[in-house]
Amino acid sequence: PWAILFALMVIGTAGLAAYKNFMGGTEMDVVSYCDTEPCKNGGTCKELSVLVNGHVGYQCLCSGGWLGDTCEKAPVAACTTCEGFVNGTEVIMDSGSSLQLTDSQLHNFVGMSVSAVAAGTLWGVAFLHIIRAYTKQIIWITMIMMVVAQLGLSAVFFIFGVPQLGVICFLAGLISVLIIVVVRNWIPFATLLIRTACLVVKKNPAVLKIALMAVVTQAIWLVIWVFAATSSIGSSDTTATFVCLVSLFWSVQVIKNVVHVTCAGTVASWYFVTNERRATLAAFRRSITYSFGSICFGSLIVAILKAIRAMIPRRPSATNGGFSQMFLRGMLGCVEKLMEWLNHYAFTQIAIYGYDFRRAAKATWQLLQDVGLMPLMNNTLVQAVCWLGCIIGAAIASLISVMMVKSTDLDGTMPLWVAGSFGAMVGFVMVMPII
Repeated sequence: PWAILFALMVIGTAGLAAYKNFMGGTEMDVVSYCDTEPCKNGGTCKELSVLVNGHVGYQCLCSGGWLGDTCEKAPVAACTTCEGFVNGTEVIMDSGSSLQLTDSQLHNFVGMSVSAVAAGTLWGVAFLHIIRAYTKQIIWITMIMMVVAQLGLSAVFFIFGVPQLGVICFLAGLISVLIIVVVRNWIPFATLLIRTACLVVKKNPAVLKIALMAVVTQAIWLVIWVFAATSSIGSSDTTATFVCLVSLFWSVQVIKNVVHVTCAGTVASWYFVTNERRATLAAFRRSITYSFGSICFGSLIVAILKAIRAMIPRRPSATNGGFSQMFLRGMLGCVEKLMEWLNHYAFTQIAIYGYDFRRAAKATWQLLQDVGLMPLMNNTLVQAVCWLGCIIGAAIASLISVMMVKSTDLDGTMPLWVAGSFGAMVGFVMVMPII
């Protein structure tokens, strides 16, 4: 039933996106933000679907020199020589067309994107070989860098007069030192786990193909979801916003967990020497058939927690239950992380033994009672190494993107911080499924 419910959610979201954007649904169903005529002094109201200048859904294009979010500010004094003014009137450009690329610039942008993708992919493959050869050293480097970064941030915050954040970072650094002291005895076992994982990936390269296919699938789904959710996110209808958020988080969790179950099933086939032909393909087939209902059920629990947490304001008012909202966000975040961690091992049980989710959850709880925090410690060490690889891959792709902008006609048109951020995002996304 959970697989059927997930399929209905996917069909409903895709149908809503098609209806709103290709069948006139947006014009029929969505209340126009411009109906209230928010723009003053002859300003023109323009419908939007994103947050601009503090307003959700509209932007005022001012005329006659009037300024402000709703054209409420009077024109400035005449200035015929000032930059940005024509005959004493400030020229207001339409923000929707602030970045116009020529054909040559568009080709260079595509080249920059392809270069970022290639850089992230190549670094991910190279990092697998590096951590296989120098696993223990990389684990120690990762932990030391974590402490240095936190203490360094603490010093920066103290220097720039933000002692509260400085104290928080300093305490985080001390906690990281304590964690290193506690987990140092698990480093040899974590080293063995990482080397074994690299060996399995080398013998089953189809695992990488499944991971990359998941990235492409998720990107396509995000585009569909954006088309379907633009009129609901940020509106006063909290139910519609909550449903849209659950739809997003549920789909992302399902895609991620299908990959996890596929990888765990591949490792299980290798470990138990089943001699199964095309082990990765067989594990993937099981994850989207026999185990798909369990994956959908476990993913839905995390998706609901994420959606609830996302709807709580990040910067609540201190006079309107601000502390209680911050406390609730923190508690939900802890429960969310705990559920993701339990799901990680429950889905591993599903991949190895074919359990349903309830039986896998009971087996995971029994495992924790038997071995204590050892799985958590090993998972922390392994994830820290993976995050290091992703961050380095993002930095490499970001640097390449900036260099390409500086060496082409994109220089002066595309801000370097935009190119760097775009490259970092692409590099991170390409490295993450590989390692």
